[in-house]
Parts: sequence; structure tokens; C-alpha cells
Amino acid sequence: MKQLGCDNDEAKKNVLHEISEGGNGIWKKGLTITGDQKDRVKKQIQEMGWNGSRTGVHGERQVVWLWVQKG
Repeated sequence: MKQLGCDNDEAKKNVLHEISEGGNGIWKKGLTITGDQKDRVKKQIQEMGWNGSRTGVHGERQVVWLWVQKG
């Protein structure tokens, strides 16, 4: 998470949100990870499903944006 800007010394204040476009100006919130969730922060981005398969093309997986908070 540090590589994405979550660099607060207090781990639980580092929060990463997965969001995707829902259409008509609506955004949908997906997964949320905090820095104190040791099992999740050890995973690589590809393991979270955030990879090249998210093309946004009709019939394929949606593009995902990551919103980072460092509290």
C-alpha cells in the first residue's frame, strides 16, 4: 500500500477503496482494505483481480479505480 501513497505510520489509517463506474454519474464501492489487515496487504495487486483483464469493454470486466486515504 505504501507504493500507492498509503504511508501513515498508524496502519489502520491507511485505507484503500476499490471503486467502479456504475453509469449515469454513479460510482460503486467495492473492496476496502486497511493497513492493519495483514493478510490482505501482503497480496499482490494481480491477486486482488486488478490486472489487464479489466478492460471496460462491453461484456468484459469493468475498469477499477483505487481511492487512497492516508488519514
